[in-house]
Amino acid sequence: MPFFQELEIIQNTVNSRNTSGNFNRQAGLSGRTTGNSKYESETLQFPLDIGSADKGHYLMFNINAQKKTQFTSTVDRNVTPTVIRNIKGLQDLGGPTNISNDEFNKKAGTVLSLAGGFAENVLNIVSAVPVVGNLLSPFFAGDAGRALTTGVKDFGNDLSKVKSAEFLRTIERTRDTVVLYMPNKITYSNAQTYIELDLGGSVKSLAGGSALASTLAGAEPKNAAMFAAFGLAELANSKSLEALATAVTQVVKNPMLEVMYKGVSLRKFNFSFSLWPRSEKEAFEVQKIIELLKFHQAPEIKNNTGGFFLIPPSEFDISFMYNGRVNQNIEPISTCVLTNITVDYTPKGFHAYESIGSIDKPELGGTGMPVGIGLSLSFLETQIITKDNYKPYNRKIFQSAP
Repeated sequence: MPFFQELEIIQNTVNSRNTSGNFNRQAGLSGRTTGNSKYESETLQFPLDIGSADKGHYLMFNINAQKKTQFTSTVDRNVTPTVIRNIKGLQDLGGPTNISNDEFNKKAGTVLSLAGGFAENVLNIVSAVPVVGNLLSPFFAGDAGRALTTGVKDFGNDLSKVKSAEFLRTIERTRDTVVLYMPNKITYSNAQTYIELDLGGSVKSLAGGSALASTLAGAEPKNAAMFAAFGLAELANSKSLEALATAVTQVVKNPMLEVMYKGVSLRKFNFSFSLWPRSEKEAFEVQKIIELLKFHQAPEIKNNTGGFFLIPPSEFDISFMYNGRVNQNIEPISTCVLTNITVDYTPKGFHAYESIGSIDKPELGGTGMPVGIGLSLSFLETQIITKDNYKPYNRKIFQSAP
């Protein structure tokens, strides 16, 4: 039996919306300014009593922020994002799994850092001598040249710290967490991509030439005539002649199709939730959950770059939980990106809003709050799944970590 039954929620008169309790309506929703205030939501959950029903099953979304984010949040350094831990496990089993190399990064980073530092020292010396500084300033472009040399040094320092197990995974686990009830539909699809190779279908092809040689060696005049008829149609590039050759010989050319493996498709996951708050406090929690997910799904503009660069969105670790622990009966999911959020404020096809007591002005989570909200989340896994993920002894390596 699924945890969430809309009818039960709507008919719940014990915990009505009018019994809102005491809570700060603005907590966690204000102060998102760059660099100086924290966005620390910690754990948000729906419903508020999620651990007391459905035998303790629920879905946990841990959030991994970009290390370069300009919005500060509480970092949990005791937990490594799932995809980074998985990559380390794979490298322990079979060596490097991407183009990044720890030793190369370290040496190249050191060279760049030293080069940037040397250039910076040269600029300092040049600037100390007014005559020489004025003479060479057009070449060093003043502050621009100094910024460039400093940037080279900083880039070298950053490069030397890049680990092959992380590479493009420039994320770290935060304490921002969303906990939602177990959805009614959970599906996995492991897809592989193949391409068709047309090896035949032409007398001029390698397969056609080989078949013709075999036919001539067998001294079969009628079969050789077939090649001649279809070869003539190909030379004339005439569909009519090819149709005529088919009518006379009563055969068609074998396309000799072969299948070649191209690659693995990244897995996609879709989760849908019906959020019908039973109290003003729970309604406010729903608003915070939606805003937190939208916040971490969005990119941010890198300061002082003229809007040219973006810092990528946060990434998500998804865990299927049972009584506070990861449920090993459901296959773990590696770190995902949240590709789409759909919020439906009229999930039943009509609009209905709350009116709390005598309050006639809209308030967040109170008067004007939609009675129900539909939330759909689409995720794309960032790690390909291979045989290594299914080896019995690797079960612990590729387990989700809440």
